[in-house]
Amino acid sequence: SVFVLVFNAEQPRLNATVQNMLLLLEECFGWKLWRNVALLFTRWYMDPKSQQRRKKSSDQIKQEWSSRLPELFPTSIVQALPDNQPFPCYFVDSEAAIDPGADAAEKEAALKELQRFSMLARALTPFHTT
Repeated sequence: SVFVLVFNAEQPRLNATVQNMLLLLEECFGWKLWRNVALLFTRWYMDPKSQQRRKKSSDQIKQEWSSRLPELFPTSIVQALPDNQPFPCYFVDSEAAIDPGADAAEKEAALKELQRFSMLARALTPFHTT
């Protein structure tokens, strides 16, 4: 089982609304939910213009979010991810993944990233609720 937190890569914000949603999820499922969280950023377009326009790389975004979330949930995330591991992050060109007319290289990159995500989802220990 995986809790997928989906964000727009063009504006990946961790605003008050998202923080409240995460608090609610933690209240409902407990701190162990963080062991099964993955971050998925959509609109990660792979065409050359979009790549040049990006202000941050996927590694920078992954590092930011993997630092910011433990600041908001210090006890829970430290318990769930004791080795200070970054959250699994995936960056998908959602349009290329479904558009039959998309550039072949862009489509391949999107499908490869979705396959990587699928492998994580299948490998995680099932999350049991009581």
